[in-house]
Amino acid sequence: MDNKVIGLIIMLTVLFGLTYMVTQGDVFGFISAESVVFILGVGGGMTYMRKHKINDDELGSVLNENFVLAGWLGALVGLITMLPNVGFGDENFRIGLSYAILPILYGYVLGKIAHAFLEK
Repeated sequence: MDNKVIGLIIMLTVLFGLTYMVTQGDVFGFISAESVVFILGVGGGMTYMRKHKINDDELGSVLNENFVLAGWLGALVGLITMLPNVGFGDENFRIGLSYAILPILYGYVLGKIAHAFLEK
């Protein structure tokens, strides 16, 4: 089996396994389809805009860079939409903040996976 696939399996097993253990099985707070779509759409779109200037051997590092940037942009969008609607002492603040920072996690994870699989 390819080292990249084995490394991906190890990474995802540890990431999801420890997340499951720490949250005592309540991993639904880590799942956000909107964040994944945002990362893939914004990061992929930024990469596509520069595609004519990217060599094939640079695609993985450019996607990594753009997915991470898209994660931070997603966090900013999440914070901007969350903060006017909640008070700082409110339970909804903690929930909203956790969802607002999920795109950062997704951006880093997806970026590193893209970089590992597309680098030559």
